[in-house]
Amino acid sequence: MRRIIAATRGPDRWLSCAYSMVSPIYDFLWVREDMRRDLVGRLRLQTGQIVLETGVGTGANLPLLCDAVGVSGKVEGVDVSAGMLGRAERRAACLPCPVRLTLHNASNLPYPDNSFDAVLHFGGINFFTDRKRAIAEMVRVSKEGARLVIADETLALRGHWGDIISERMLGLFPRLRPPLDLLPMQARVLGLDHSPRGFFYILEMQKDGAVGSKA
Repeated sequence: MRRIIAATRGPDRWLSCAYSMVSPIYDFLWVREDMRRDLVGRLRLQTGQIVLETGVGTGANLPLLCDAVGVSGKVEGVDVSAGMLGRAERRAACLPCPVRLTLHNASNLPYPDNSFDAVLHFGGINFFTDRKRAIAEMVRVSKEGARLVIADETLALRGHWGDIISERMLGLFPRLRPPLDLLPMQARVLGLDHSPRGFFYILEMQKDGAVGSKA
């Protein structure tokens, strides 16, 4: 695991500590294998591609990503929590494809422009200190035409009363709304979906055009 010093402030610092504390039991809290398979499937990965997962956590998605890109592909993962990455590292050691994990803040990714064929982020982004910059970074490091999938908690209950409850709750907690207003110009929205029970949004994008080089 590469350890790159990454500044954490505001909610990012809290997230780093909180996720490290729950890392020993995290996998028991968030099984959701069906949803993980769905998210990875939306990336439409091909053999030999290079994929990035930001907020890689304990690495629960790593086996699925490795299966998709094969032994000739490569998976990179970043997370702000050392505790979560320690568990991801143990999981990655058993996988057939190359996996590199980095302790870093997703708002300042340590990769050149146009590095990845796809980017996945599942969970936690709602409470990033700078969500707009984090999403811009995901787009920056993606190749032109790359698919990006971002998913996190929301409230999208169905039915008349469900709509009313959801709208009121999202008014109280606006960070639970899908971050459509934070997307950079190069991110073309392919679709916005929700999990069957409405507790997660799934935002699919594709990178169009070029993004300026990172300073």
